Amino acid sequence: MKKLKNWHITLGVLFIIILAVLSSASGIIENYLNKYAEDIVGRKIYLGDLKINYFKVAIQLKDLDIYEQDGETPFAGFKECYINFTPTKLFNDEYSVSEIRLDSLYVNIIKDGEQFNFDDLIPAEDSITGEKAKKDSAEIIKFSVYNIDFSKGCISFNDKEANQTQVFADLNLKLPLIAWDNQKSEVGIDFKFGNKGKIMIDAEYNVPNQIYNLNLHLDSLEINSFTNYLKPYMNVSTMNGYFHSRTNISGSSRNVNQILITGKSSISDFKLSETEENPFIEFKNFEIIYDAIDMGKSFCYLSKIQLEEPIIHARLDKDFSNFEKVFRPILETDSIPTDSITQTQHVELDSTQIRYKIDSVLLKNGKVLFADNTLNRPFSYEVHDINVKMNNIDETTTSFPIQFALNLHNQGLLYGEAVVNPSEPMDITINATIERLKVLSFSPYSEFYMARPITQGEFTYKLKLDMDKHLMTNHNSFKISDLEFGSNTGDTTAINVPIQLALYILKDQNDVITFDLPVYGNPSEPGFRASKLIWKSMKNFMIKTAASPFKALGSLVGTNPEKLENIPFAYAQDSLNAEQKNTLRKIAEITKKKPNLRFTLRQQTHPEVEKQYLALEIIKDQSSSSHLKKEIIRDSSQYADNNRDAFVVSLGKVDDNSVQNASAHEQIIGEQQLNAAFDKLLNHRNQLIEDFMFKEMQVDSSSIEIQTADLINLPEELKTTNYKVEVSVK
Repeated sequence: MKKLKNWHITLGVLFIIILAVLSSASGIIENYLNKYAEDIVGRKIYLGDLKINYFKVAIQLKDLDIYEQDGETPFAGFKECYINFTPTKLFNDEYSVSEIRLDSLYVNIIKDGEQFNFDDLIPAEDSITGEKAKKDSAEIIKFSVYNIDFSKGCISFNDKEANQTQVFADLNLKLPLIAWDNQKSEVGIDFKFGNKGKIMIDAEYNVPNQIYNLNLHLDSLEINSFTNYLKPYMNVSTMNGYFHSRTNISGSSRNVNQILITGKSSISDFKLSETEENPFIEFKNFEIIYDAIDMGKSFCYLSKIQLEEPIIHARLDKDFSNFEKVFRPILETDSIPTDSITQTQHVELDSTQIRYKIDSVLLKNGKVLFADNTLNRPFSYEVHDINVKMNNIDETTTSFPIQFALNLHNQGLLYGEAVVNPSEPMDITINATIERLKVLSFSPYSEFYMARPITQGEFTYKLKLDMDKHLMTNHNSFKISDLEFGSNTGDTTAINVPIQLALYILKDQNDVITFDLPVYGNPSEPGFRASKLIWKSMKNFMIKTAASPFKALGSLVGTNPEKLENIPFAYAQDSLNAEQKNTLRKIAEITKKKPNLRFTLRQQTHPEVEKQYLALEIIKDQSSSSHLKKEIIRDSSQYADNNRDAFVVSLGKVDDNSVQNASAHEQIIGEQQLNAAFDKLLNHRNQLIEDFMFKEMQVDSSSIEIQTADLINLPEELKTTNYKVEVSVK
């Protein structure tokens, strides 16, 4: 009995010793790792807590941090890692893990040229040579890993050379099972990219059939993080926008070429800028729907390519255009060295024909903002509502139509159709029309080339072009109605042409200039430029204008022709006087006698001067409550026009220094209020004339058109408060 008791005691003591060793093992490992890890792996490592559950055969590590070589900067780590083994399966020679859970993993990757911040952690190449591991090729390693769950991970990638950092946040991965005999594997991954971007991946793999299926969902990925990668190729400052994609990729691991891709991708709210002040290209949305991209069959089927609301900012400067400036790095790239060409000239290209089909290509509501700073004064022009449509394109197509239409600065329309042969770029047919284009906006060009501003005119143009590699037949039909030029501006860049004589010869009885210009040529000849021939003829006609039609029209209603050409207004005038009504009555009488005529009454003014008068009226109204100021207003007639600022000073609104400032009135009223009052006045005048002509005089609405001139490009000599009257045939 005594011996038995001693044996029990010995066994109990041994069990206590083993238990003590096992319970303290985690602490020993933890302390050893924190103290000696830098000597072992060359990096400082801190482990907050290590727990070993011997009954569950599980390991739990908490708050692990691995530092950079400096010992202070964090490199990688996690909040918690939990691994639960299944030792019972070892009896079947299978290594099994029932759960792996990783919480809040972080990795900070830094790339500096060709070096990474983890290069020191990669073992050197094995130096043992001539020795190979001998394994039975028939031996199969049995394994299974269940319930892999990574959550709240974060991977940061810093490319120092590009000065760019990418952050993949909220990284989550769920993998139910990885096993040696698994028939089907599934995985789900999702994480954030940047401030708004989300990436979600669902994948499955059929092991027996070796077929995989991948669903990729990208939402609002910010592309501004790729700007620095673009800068070596383009002179741009910023690139903003969002990338979206819903893509399915399926294929077979037996045949790497057997890949089928379906889905759609888009970029929204895109903006590429030269500088913060100078945008270059913008668009609202660019979308591609790919119904089938079959790599194995070399076939691509796109049901739609659509670009919505693109804006192109085009600018001509004295030295370069903005396009040349933006693409200068590419244009200045050295050509390929001769030896490189020699080395690659014998490479055989894959002769497999790529088949494709595109149902529709659409450009919707585009815009071009054009500025020309090469003239004697700046020119700005807006082409908007640009719509282009192409349908049914494939590799067998020898010609497909391109339909297009656009609005020219709200001053005319351009529309038509082109037929293009994709295999022969020189095979082109174009039919296009420019309809009722107001040419006053092009006055900066007429001043530069002719030393005369365009004061009015309407342009209609029809183009028909048939071209192949050897012959171009081009028919141009021009019609210019009521074109007038102002007096000589003295521009030294002008071409010396007898404009007055030409106007007298070219004018017909309807005040219209019409001519057809056929152009023929061989596009294959060096230096051939059809535009030079067209411009030479256009120049001879564009500088000519018809004499005023109001001589005949004036005699028709018994009035001075000059009375019909202009309806002058006083600055800040907001009602019709008797003389203006009389002129309008004469015009109404002409429309009844000549119902096929259309009169355009175009309002023009000197915006800066009119705003000063308008500001004066506003100041008068605002000062009406003061008796003293009323007296001053009554005596304001003592001030000449050039002393209006003195009148404002007399109201006590500005000091002596602001009198010298041309915008003194604007400072008093405020720019925003004054601009609103100015726009309201212009619209009110148009409405006055519209009511008088259509309601009181009962004029047919198709006979009168009331507009406000393009005040931005208005010539100086037209900057008077006035309605310019133009007449044309309906």
